[in-house]
Amino acid sequence: MQQRLVALYLLLWLTLSGSISLFISSGCNAFCFIWLLTALSPFLLRPLDWLTRQLLRKPCILSRRKRITVHLSPWQPTVGLTPERVSWFWSGVFESAEAALAGGKTVVVASHLLTPARAARLRTYLKVRGWSYRSRLTSVPFRDSARALMQLEILFRQWHWRCPSRTRWPVMLLKKTSEPEK
Repeated sequence: MQQRLVALYLLLWLTLSGSISLFISSGCNAFCFIWLLTALSPFLLRPLDWLTRQLLRKPCILSRRKRITVHLSPWQPTVGLTPERVSWFWSGVFESAEAALAGGKTVVVASHLLTPARAARLRTYLKVRGWSYRSRLTSVPFRDSARALMQLEILFRQWHWRCPSRTRWPVMLLKKTSEPEK
């Protein structure tokens, strides 16, 4: 199912870029050139991500709505990470989660790198820092459509062909119960 969705997304993109090219171009040579440019434009995400990483050196971003979500920055690579890079990411998660708890809202930590051991380390870190909170480690379904989109994102942003195989996505919920004891 996932492979069919990837093929469908690619076919839709090629059709859309062809339609745009046909609308913009005036001749056959121009159509082929413009269609090639628009069809391959998603592969420009990798150089743009590199530039963004040079300018914004944060491993995590915080989404602020009803809940505060801490997750890996979209411009950070997700495959072939060195142990140092994973450590850098998790220190950023620890700092971001602590900053988010200060806001008093529910904090959602979502990452494909989240494991029960790493969740325990985050709990220990917050306890040592004096935070009083409730936490829950759970997982949500990782549907075929989401896996297909992630597969395309990895292809366009990192130029790797990777098939995400997991069917569950780990999520950790944190809720502050009182102010930190500092």
